[in-house]
Amino acid sequence: MEEKNNFWKSAVNYGAILGFSLIIFSTIVYLLDLTYASGVNWLSYIILVGGIILILKNYRDKHLNGIMSYSTGLGMGTVVSVVAALIVAIYLFIQFKYVDPDLIEQAMRMQEEKMLEKGMPEEQIEMASEMGRRFTTPIMTSFFGFLGNTIMGFIISLIAAAFIKKEGDGFSNAMKGVG
Repeated sequence: MEEKNNFWKSAVNYGAILGFSLIIFSTIVYLLDLTYASGVNWLSYIILVGGIILILKNYRDKHLNGIMSYSTGLGMGTVVSVVAALIVAIYLFIQFKYVDPDLIEQAMRMQEEKMLEKGMPEEQIEMASEMGRRFTTPIMTSFFGFLGNTIMGFIISLIAAAFIKKEGDGFSNAMKGVG
């Protein structure tokens, strides 16, 4: 029972650390006015990948005595991702609703400019923009951010757990209680 509590406590703590790391990065990007700069969003994925890898290695080595199954690694990475995604979603909602509501409008304008550059007819751009505005409210942006970060964290965890897992010596473990 204690190991289950340790799992959940560790997952929530690690998820909070990862979530706040992503918030700090996003805040720096916002303050430097690089929110819509190309390539900057990839850095947040690097933080997510690196964070999950470090968290799984740390959990394996510090809490599980260097032995971790694939399913435990996948579970830890997934729960960490959900907690981090929830924290980031709350941040996004506050950012888009209260701190800088114009960010959503900026994104919409940028999309319209890209559509114009591609030579789309004005009517199609207007229709796409109208549809886009329905899905770019602060609550929807937060929801899609949560969903995206959770799915991305799960995929990263699927891969990372395969490399970070360490199975123990089954025979030695079974023989500990004998003789």
